[in-house]
Amino acid sequence: MADTNTIPDHYTIQFDRNWKTAIQQLTERLRAFVTVHTDTKGKAATHNRVEPEEMEEQSERIAPTEGDELTTVKRWVFPRPHQKTTYIDEWDADLLGETVLPTGSAVVAHRAAAARKMDKIIIDGVTGANLEGASNEPSGLTTKTVLTANKVAIDFDYETAADSGLTLNKLIKAKSLFGELEVYGQDQKGAGEVLVMAVNQNHLDSLLLDPTITSADYAAVKALINGEINYFMGFTFIRTQQMPANAAGTGHYAYAWAKSHAHFNVWQDFRSRMSIRDDLSEAIQIRSKLMAGACRDQDEALVQIDNLTVAAAS
Repeated sequence: MADTNTIPDHYTIQFDRNWKTAIQQLTERLRAFVTVHTDTKGKAATHNRVEPEEMEEQSERIAPTEGDELTTVKRWVFPRPHQKTTYIDEWDADLLGETVLPTGSAVVAHRAAAARKMDKIIIDGVTGANLEGASNEPSGLTTKTVLTANKVAIDFDYETAADSGLTLNKLIKAKSLFGELEVYGQDQKGAGEVLVMAVNQNHLDSLLLDPTITSADYAAVKALINGEINYFMGFTFIRTQQMPANAAGTGHYAYAWAKSHAHFNVWQDFRSRMSIRDDLSEAIQIRSKLMAGACRDQDEALVQIDNLTVAAAS
């Protein structure tokens, strides 16, 4: 019996004329959920805060005025440049025949790479080690990390402690911490504050599998997973597959933050330029770049939730 998969040599081949973009994250997801500062200049940026003050009782009439200066703190952001360069040979236009040059596709690929990089800069800057102090040199600054009290353990539960993925109880605990620390409440909500919850797909699957979820909550979580809504339990959920692995290597952290306290400084936004390189036999050079950095201005405005990777819902 003849092999029907064997094609005679004299048959022609129809090549695709265009280039398709591979499956990937194409746009930045976190930029809309932090405070963005464009056109940042200089070797560093600062985010300054005034520490809380307390009123003092006046103990006598016509007493001498006593006072002191405000306590101020600077949180620093140092920029990091990023770039991607692609070359297209001078003969590709001839050798590709009817297939168009992938110049436009290269720019699309660069833009997608920049989007993922911006999300990574935000995740690393908002949730990672930050620099604080009066010096304008990194070596003279104090490193600030997630507050121990703002870490929700992998086994946290209000009833029985056991390692778990993201659960309703962990969300309640994170929301409670923000209330106790005055990060979020009547004042902040009225001023337009937004609580953000950055998660990955397994975190969402874990929520769906949580046995404590009620029927009403289950419908909301399912809508969250399906992308029909992004708001649940007072948080705006953003899914990204770039969440960092936990210290034990058994899962990934989820992070919650208050938008007004998370900062993304942009020295140079995404820019792409095409040119002819005479030094490379007139190859087409497509070069894209960006320069940015991120931080949180206050550690109380960040909660880390440790989660076990769980089997996805069937």
